[in-house]
Amino acid sequence: MHVDNESREVWPQRLRACLLEVLDGPGVPVLDIEWLLLRCDDTLAMEGDWRQRSLHQLLKDVEDFDSRFPGCLPEDLLRQSGPG
Repeated sequence: MHVDNESREVWPQRLRACLLEVLDGPGVPVLDIEWLLLRCDDTLAMEGDWRQRSLHQLLKDVEDFDSRFPGCLPEDLLRQSGPG
């Protein structure tokens, strides 16, 4: 997946907001979502190369989450994901 530099900065924020909405749903994997929320917070707190590396790993974590819990996250968010 590929996104431009501006989207790279916005995507973790959009992911975090989406995860907070999903967290309130019935039968959702709460602990997995809370883990991704922590990963978003960590990524957003970093700068430079550290942030890019954390974003790359966050993408992998989201892809893993989506493979284990398909349909839990909106497709448009998944299509825009990634540090391209």
